[in-house]
Amino acid sequence: MRLEQHIYTSGEKEFITIASTQGINREDQLKLENNSLYILPGSLLYKNEHEKPNKYIYYPLNEERFVVGKAIYIGEDKMGRPGNYLFHNYVISKSDFKVFYLNPASLIKLIEDSGAFKNSIPGESLKNYEILESDIKKYSDTMPVMKKDLILVLLYYCFSCVLQNSPLLLSGTDKEYLDFLEWLYRILPIDLREKISFDTYYYGTSLGIKIIGIPDSSEFQQSVSYSLKLNLSTQQYSSNYSAKETIPLVEFITEMVVVGKSDEINTMHVLENDIKNGDYAGFKDLFDNLSLGIREMIYSENRKTILNYIINKRDMEVLYKTKDHLTVEDLNILSQDTQVIQKLIEIDDRIILELIMRWFYAATDRKSFYTLIIRFDCLLELFLKKIESDNDINMLLEVLQVIPQHYSDQIETKLLDKLFNMLQDIKGKKEISKKIALSLDNLPESLSDATKLKRIYLKYELIDDPLLLNEMLESDISVLTEDFQEIVLDTMLRGILRNNKSDKVQKQLNLLLGKSADKHSCLLEILKEIESTDNIYLLLDIFKVIPLHYSDRLEMILLEKTLLIISKNENIGKLANDFKQSVENFPETGSKAIKLLRKIIVYALMNDQLLLNEIVESDISVLAKNKQTQVFDLIVKKILNDSDPEEIPMKLIKLYRNTQDKRSFLQKIIDIIERDIPIKARKTIKEPFLNFVNNLPKKVTVNDVDSKLEALFESKPSFIEKIWRLIR
Repeated sequence: MRLEQHIYTSGEKEFITIASTQGINREDQLKLENNSLYILPGSLLYKNEHEKPNKYIYYPLNEERFVVGKAIYIGEDKMGRPGNYLFHNYVISKSDFKVFYLNPASLIKLIEDSGAFKNSIPGESLKNYEILESDIKKYSDTMPVMKKDLILVLLYYCFSCVLQNSPLLLSGTDKEYLDFLEWLYRILPIDLREKISFDTYYYGTSLGIKIIGIPDSSEFQQSVSYSLKLNLSTQQYSSNYSAKETIPLVEFITEMVVVGKSDEINTMHVLENDIKNGDYAGFKDLFDNLSLGIREMIYSENRKTILNYIINKRDMEVLYKTKDHLTVEDLNILSQDTQVIQKLIEIDDRIILELIMRWFYAATDRKSFYTLIIRFDCLLELFLKKIESDNDINMLLEVLQVIPQHYSDQIETKLLDKLFNMLQDIKGKKEISKKIALSLDNLPESLSDATKLKRIYLKYELIDDPLLLNEMLESDISVLTEDFQEIVLDTMLRGILRNNKSDKVQKQLNLLLGKSADKHSCLLEILKEIESTDNIYLLLDIFKVIPLHYSDRLEMILLEKTLLIISKNENIGKLANDFKQSVENFPETGSKAIKLLRKIIVYALMNDQLLLNEIVESDISVLAKNKQTQVFDLIVKKILNDSDPEEIPMKLIKLYRNTQDKRSFLQKIIDIIERDIPIKARKTIKEPFLNFVNNLPKKVTVNDVDSKLEALFESKPSFIEKIWRLIR
């Protein structure tokens, strides 16, 4: 880079420009001359032994060029008059000044260290001063640590100094001036660096400069109105200025400087200035190296500018740099370009995806972005998960309605699975259930049999259409996973049971059992429903269907449960002939237990004494132990209640002979009579029963049998007899 030069000192009659480079025009020269003033107190003009202060100055020459300069006292002029000085100015373009981050003190230090400020009138013509990039030194902070209150008051002054009439007044050495100013400019925003000028030796001039220096010596003291006064050697200060309002940026900069982040603050200001000018090269290189707080400040202060740049330039690198700072509101801006949102999704960052999801949910017009949601599995999974966690049925409906435009079997599978998970909440809302079912109808034809069946299942659950139940029953459910097969089977069973008055129940039960891998569990569920509802017609339907899916185990389950239902349901007798015919239609079996149960059930329904004789002579030990007691009780009650009294002893003896547990035989019968035979009915069976007891072998005994029998058949007096006895 090349800097223009200008030298101003005393001529024969007055101070004049004695040398300048070609780039300094007449207008520039006049402004330079007006600002190249160096005045000594009169008391020092003739004191050659007294050290005279140096003067460093900085100010803008115009919008694109800036001036740094140094003035020194050189004694008498050619005429012998005291007060002569040499003012050496350098003019730098704004583009070159950016290399120094628009820090004038850094530039002055470089020129000073290289000995480029003239101490005497040059004998040759001036050339542009060249600075190589290698000449520029990295900033080294030599400032003593400042207290927070001082930093705060300095910044508040600088942020409002344009509006202040009074300057910041400094006192100190040349080194202290330059070190302080270099530090101060580094923590000021770039626009303030351009505006705030300084003059380190102020005496007898009034140029409106905002930072001025006055030596401590008494000779230089003058009446100067100031806003802030600071002694750089002691850091003592006094202030005539107070901020009218809090400036968040000032507070933030102060906090960062206090914790030693002055360098990062300088970078922050440089990057913000670059952003303002549309230059993002430095931003791309340096943004990631800054601490989180400073990155957040840069982004928040320049948010709209950065976002608009990303949209206009489609600069994905800047997008990636700022992704961690994006908000839902930011996505509203970025969504002007679908491609930008797509690039964000492709980052596949969980936090970004969740942010996109929140934005998508809040968007008023999101239909154009469903393509992206559906295209990316990572986003679709997150989207569906959020729908489920929020139980957002309306959003689910909206997705179903747009799916036809972006259809694939894979997408529908995911969507149907989510619909299944939310099914119970949806079913309680009739209107939206109808809309969802209609949306399922509007989906394109699926090539997957599993998907087709899932659609039917879900629609049936939503609108309870019997035609859909038939479709399920006639479908091949083996295309589904085992877990889903169980769910569908359970739904079909509930549907059949709910509509059991239909003349199609037998066909439906047949289809259901045919599809069920676990027919036994399926049958138990049906019988459980029959038992709880006393639905004997449904029981008869099962009797008619079982032969089509026959196994000994299935029949055993059916007969055992039927035996229990018969004992509790008096209405079953009206269908006795139908049940008998169904039992007769059962396939032949080699199971003695099943044969016995068939006879017992038919007898229980028809009251056929011939069958009772066969049952009495049968060995009930072929039954499971838990069923033996039930069957024994049933047979004994039937013998006692339904047989001719004269046949009772004989039938009981036959039953005794076919019973393995003979020792407790009599006690069991006594218990049954006591529990199940009314007292009045006992009179009829008393004699036959006692006759039976007398014919039992001696080894069949019951403790205190006589007293128990007496108590069992004792005739208790009626209420009227009790009253008559009391009167007598």
